[in-house]
Amino acid sequence: MTEKDKWRLEEILKYISDVESFKKRFGNSLEDVKSDKAYLNCLCMSVSEIGEMTKYLSKDLKKNYATDVQWNALLEARNFLVHEYFRINEVLLWETVTEELPKLKVVCEQSLETEKEKCIETSEEKKEAEQHETQEEQKNPADDDLDP
Repeated sequence: MTEKDKWRLEEILKYISDVESFKKRFGNSLEDVKSDKAYLNCLCMSVSEIGEMTKYLSKDLKKNYATDVQWNALLEARNFLVHEYFRINEVLLWETVTEELPKLKVVCEQSLETEKEKCIETSEEKKEAEQHETQEEQKNPADDDLDP
C-alpha cells in the first residue's frame, strides 16, 4: 500500500465519521434528509469528497483489500453530485450513505490495520536480523583485529 493510499483511506474515514455525526445531529432517516436542506448538503459534500478520494486509490488496493465495495458506484455518486447537483436523488444518496459507506468504513479500517501489522512484522524482522548480525560479529571478530 502506498503512502498516498494510506492518506486517502484516513481521509475517507474522516468523511465517514462526519456522515455518522450528521446522522446523529440531523436524524437517521430518508425523511430527515428530504426535509432538511442543510442535512442534504452535508451528506452531498461528504459523499462527493469520499468519491473523489476513491477515484485516486491504487488499483492494487481496490483489488487486494476491497473486493465487495462498489467503487464505480461511489465514483458515479460523486460525479452526479458534483455535476448534476440540482437533480439530486435523495433516495440514491441515502442508499449510498446507509449501504455503501458502512462497507467502505470496514474496508478502510481493515486495510489500514493490515498495513500496520505488515509494518510491525517488517520492523520485527529487521530487528531480529540486526540482532543476529550483531551476535555473529561478536562470535567472529573481524579479521583486521588480528595481526599476522
